[in-house]
Amino acid sequence: EEPAYRPVFTHQIFDGEFIPGWRPLQSAEAESKDIYAKWKSDGNSRVLHSSYENITNNSAAVAINRIEIRADIAPSCEECMVMIKTEREPATKRRKVVSFGADDGNSIEEAAPMPIEEIIRRISKALPPLSAIKVNGQDQSDLLRDLLSHGSSFEASKDVSRVYLQSPVGKDIYTYLRGIKWQGTISRHGSLELPKFVLSMADGSDEGVADFHNKVQGLARWFIESADGIDLTDTSNGRWKVVYLFRNHNSTQENGPLLEFVGYATLLAVTSPFRKPKPGTILRICQVVIRPPYHRAGHGSTILQQIHNYANSTQGCEQIVEVNVEDPAPSYQIMRNGVDYGRFVALRAGAKSQPYQSQSLQETAALQNFSYVEKYDVTEKEYYTVSDEDLWAVAEQLKITKRQSHIVLEISKLAEIERWKKQQTSTTEGTSFREVETNYRLMIKKSLRQYRLEELGACEGGKDGQKALLGQWFEETIAQYRKILKSEQ
Repeated sequence: EEPAYRPVFTHQIFDGEFIPGWRPLQSAEAESKDIYAKWKSDGNSRVLHSSYENITNNSAAVAINRIEIRADIAPSCEECMVMIKTEREPATKRRKVVSFGADDGNSIEEAAPMPIEEIIRRISKALPPLSAIKVNGQDQSDLLRDLLSHGSSFEASKDVSRVYLQSPVGKDIYTYLRGIKWQGTISRHGSLELPKFVLSMADGSDEGVADFHNKVQGLARWFIESADGIDLTDTSNGRWKVVYLFRNHNSTQENGPLLEFVGYATLLAVTSPFRKPKPGTILRICQVVIRPPYHRAGHGSTILQQIHNYANSTQGCEQIVEVNVEDPAPSYQIMRNGVDYGRFVALRAGAKSQPYQSQSLQETAALQNFSYVEKYDVTEKEYYTVSDEDLWAVAEQLKITKRQSHIVLEISKLAEIERWKKQQTSTTEGTSFREVETNYRLMIKKSLRQYRLEELGACEGGKDGQKALLGQWFEETIAQYRKILKSEQ
């Protein structure tokens, strides 16, 4: 059974990330205390998140009602069922607030709880269409009809857990096998096999695509801090495409596929006739959502690689010259760096196969000559100078931004330095090692200063503060680069 998961963000649904007048169930509060206690490192005695305390904008009022909300989402992600459980705090456990009124005694002002109807109305904006609502085990058919009267009606299923897609949305572009940490392998006919996943690409203007996307994109509000809804039919700023990820629960040909929605990546294709050094179409990755049970399994890297493969397969007026990412999260940026560096290594070696490319979607036929990368030795100062010509050569070949090509070359140079270190004998250590490390550190800091100039300028503490901040950025950068190199081994 797929494990349950909690949202990361709720501020787009409930201001302040709490439901006025309600506290979580005691079991949920205890779980939060345990998690928060593990995070705590500043010696603060408070281990309960501030959003759990009082649960009201009025500091003199206390929430004595408890609530649990569970959404069972169909594998197709086309509908879901919401179940709500409520409890009232026993009088003996209620927190007392001292009153300085006329009665001069211990009293309590109960925070007015947000109505259940309003709670459901809000969460429905970030869920697939509701097919059933239960409050304390009782069906709320009247409330469901009221919600549907304000939106599009549909025929609900009796059991959402059995609602799968029979075919992917869009055109299949890639199929692969991948393990799942919480499930492992599947036994079939005495043999073990990994779960099968399917990637498809859909055009926002194709029939049925926008309708399906409107059902699934609300989930992004729980996991992306500033997620916005997208109208795939709006072409005023470019042409929308979506890469969808599905898990096929029926890997045999019997009865056809049973597809579970796993995630998506939205792409905006923008024509840039004045782009330098080469005009063409820029493909911007806007939102990437993977459902939590499938996190940390490499699906994001696979999606990004297939997007690049698609970019390399386009021709003519639709020729894509660059793939970039809109405001990537730090974790996504690290993953992006790893994918771009892996593609760079594969191109240098002239590789044309997995793991960085598929047989059907290959890199451009003519490989760029990367001999300039090896023009100087790591002991020469010229090795640590990266010209604009070199940067644009890498950017054009990999179809990435200039900044990303800078990162790729920095990782490549670090790999060369690490190889050089291993080849040295004890008699050649000392000054040479220090000079190489110093030159590399200065190169990275120069790059950081160039691309993060605004952040550096806002640093308090003058030159000393900026120097300390640059040092911190360097340590973070070198740690990320070494992690990428370790994963490539």
